[in-house]
Parts: sequence; structure tokens; C-alpha cells
Amino acid sequence: MHWITATATTMAVVTLTAGCRSADHTEPAEHVHSGRLTPTEAQTLLLEADDLPKDWRPEDSAVKRSFTSLDTTGLSPASCASAWARLDTIQQQWDGAPIQEKTTYQNSDGALVTHSITNDPSLEPEQLRHPLDQLPEACASYQVTRPDGSAYTGGIKVLDLSRDNIGLAQTWGQPDGTLTDVYFAYIIRHTTVITVRTDGSVKDPTAFLEIVEAATKKVDQATQT
Repeated sequence: MHWITATATTMAVVTLTAGCRSADHTEPAEHVHSGRLTPTEAQTLLLEADDLPKDWRPEDSAVKRSFTSLDTTGLSPASCASAWARLDTIQQQWDGAPIQEKTTYQNSDGALVTHSITNDPSLEPEQLRHPLDQLPEACASYQVTRPDGSAYTGGIKVLDLSRDNIGLAQTWGQPDGTLTDVYFAYIIRHTTVITVRTDGSVKDPTAFLEIVEAATKKVDQATQT
């Protein structure tokens, strides 16, 4: 798994889950608070179009988007590279999670929001909190130098979210001076990790916060069932 990637517009994003899996059987209904989800239950936690602010719709699957890995050895300062390495080590444990579901929506500006549900009763999601908490300080300002010598600057700060969720705001600067703001939210509930992230600059962060709130409400309602 690559935790720093570049899209066709050469934007950096942090990814926690990147797959969508299905199962050929259905287990007895269980909920988030039991620590285990079936694929069907995970899918019910995904946001639907009616849950989103106006102007968001399901992603057009006909649009091809390319992702190219960046050389993480070009990341500086060393404290930022170290913080990312610690987070990456923990995130790699989730690559084989038995439950991984996701859905992606886009708006008229071309921005994308991806909502992911990942569940693995054998892992401890709370271990993610410490390295995520370290990123804003360690990576307040950083640079990634690609093999061709081009340099991309960036910075990460805390995005204030409610209900003990973890939020990060990342500004990514391209060599031509273009700035892109991307946002990430981590909603940790027992052995389930829910992530909401943007690909492409969301001009109004309020819309992202509303989407995170909708995702939080959906999982918390399931927890109370």
C-alpha cells in the first residue's frame, strides 16, 4: 500500500483503505458495537446520495483517473518522514482486512469524496490515533522531491471534528505554485475504521464537514441498534 500517491493533477493524498470486497455468504446480523461486521452490514453504513449535501452525486465510472506512486524517500524533514513511516506500518496491517467497502461521490467542480468502511476484529484501530495525532506537528510543512528533481511542498494541520473523530487538512503545492486543499476524517468505532477523504480541491470545507457528520451519524445509529 502506498500512503502518498499522485493523481493525474499531481496531488498528494493519504489513503487508509483502497479496496471493495464482497463475500459469497451472509452471516447472522451483527452490529458495529459487537466488533464484527458482515459485508452487507458494512455496505449499509456507506453514505447514499440522499445523505450528502446538494450538488454531490455518484462518481462517473467512465472517467478514468490515474494514480502514480511517489518516491517517499524524497520526503523531508526527517521527522515528517518518520511520522509517515510509523503510520504506514500500522496502516499496512489493514490491507488484508476481511471487510473493505467504499463508495465515491463527486460534485460539479470535479472534487471527489470517498467514504470507506474497514473492519477487522483481530486489529486494534485505536493504535491509529497516536501516529495520526503526530502528523500535524511533524508535517506542518514538508517537501517531496521526485526522482526527476521536481519538488512539491505540503503542510498538514488539525481539522476540528466533533465526537472524537480525527480530522486532518492537507495543503499540497505543485511546482507551478498551484495549491490544493484536501481533507481527511477518521471515525473509529470499536474494530471498525471509517474514513472520509477528498480527492481534488473542495472549495468549501463546510460541505466536507457535513459529509463527515452524515457518515458519523450513520455509524452511530448502527452502534445504538
